[in-house]
Parts: sequence; structure tokens; C-alpha cells
Amino acid sequence: FCYGTKSAEYVNKLGMRADRIYIRFQATDNHTIENICLNYKIKRDELKKQYGFNKYNFIYVGRLSPEKNLITLLKAFDNLIKNQEESKDWGLIIVGDGPQRKELEEFIEKYNLKSCVFFVGGKSWKDVVEYYALADVFILPSLSEPWGLVVNEAMVCGLPVVVSRRAGSYWDLVKEGINGFGFDPLNQKELENIMLKFIMGKVDMKKMGEASKEIIKEYTPQNAARQMLKGIEDILESKK
Repeated sequence: FCYGTKSAEYVNKLGMRADRIYIRFQATDNHTIENICLNYKIKRDELKKQYGFNKYNFIYVGRLSPEKNLITLLKAFDNLIKNQEESKDWGLIIVGDGPQRKELEEFIEKYNLKSCVFFVGGKSWKDVVEYYALADVFILPSLSEPWGLVVNEAMVCGLPVVVSRRAGSYWDLVKEGINGFGFDPLNQKELENIMLKFIMGKVDMKKMGEASKEIIKEYTPQNAARQMLKGIEDILESKK
């Protein structure tokens, strides 16, 4: 079994026959996440004011560690904040904790980003949904990511997604220009240009968010289980 089409392609290149490779995507509890998100969206304006968030917000969710490439994200955001007048209404919400937190906080202090970068700490998967509901665009800048379930979660909550092409989920979940964009995590300028599209209003965030919700509909635990069952049944049948 491989997580997603990209890993299946890789295994095939290593010599495994295509008919012996079974794809099993990663899935979240879409129904529960969607219901929680809807409850928070009702109070969206009130909660944003309570937390001091900006009018519009990018969001990252995950571990704060080097392989997540958050320094590149912060540098890209800092560049835009400093050089684009239209970016003054935008913030960056960072949900998570990890060994790199101190370094990231020092970066924010050094570049005077406290008013627009918001650390909210580590949260359970259910509590994270509140922040998806308050955000506008999800970003996953990882240097390495077998799949990235946070992409599923963000899409269930109706967010456009900007995803590193080194994340397995990019190849299955991101439809370029429809529900989001992919980028090279080593290319800060490429990430900046994508973020700028949202800041300048060159893409329809609502339409992209609706596309995300439509795409993620089939990525359920039930369908993931069916994929596994089908693979197991095929293997057992081949041994008869």
C-alpha cells in the first residue's frame, strides 16, 4: 500500500509492478470537522476580534521543527508585509509547538512581526478546527511530508490550500488554480508570488474554498478502508 499517487509512482520506478501497488489515501473525520467548523464560523468576527487577529489570515498547522520549513514561510511573509501596502490587512496564524518554537519567536521579535504573526500553541485536532474557521488561506511549506493530513482538514473547512510539492497530499488534493497552488519549498520567491495573489485579490478565495470542500468529499475514513479491503482481497485472490 502507498499513500497517494506520487508514492505509488516512486515505488513503481523502484521496480514494483504497477498491478502489485495499491493506493490508499489519508483521510480525516470530515463530518466531525465540518460540523465543528460551522459552529465556529458563526462566531468568526467575534472570535477574530477577541484574539486580535487581522482582517485576513494565512494559517499553518503542524509541528514547529526544521523539516516543516517555517523560516521560509516567515521570510516570505515578512517580505510581503514590508513591501506590499495591500498586505497590511493580513496576518499569519501558526498553530502547533515543537523544538523550533524559540527560534521562530526570535525571528518574529527581530523583524517586528508581533502585530501580524500569531502563535497559538499546540492544539488537539478538534480544537485546531477553530483556527481553520478564522483563517482564509492554508499554507504547508514542508521540506518533507509523506502526506500531510492538515491539508485534508483545511479543505474540509473550506480553505484554499498552498502546499509544498514535497508533500504527498499535493499530488492528490491540490488542483492548480482551482482550490490552491503548489510550490517548491526551496523557492521562497515562488511562495511569495502565490501569497501575493491572495493579498492582491487576484484569486477568488471563496470559490477556491468551495472547490476544496468538493474535492475532499471522497477522502473519508470509509473510502480509505475500502481501498485497503480491495487490496487485501486482491492479494488473497492472487494466492489461490
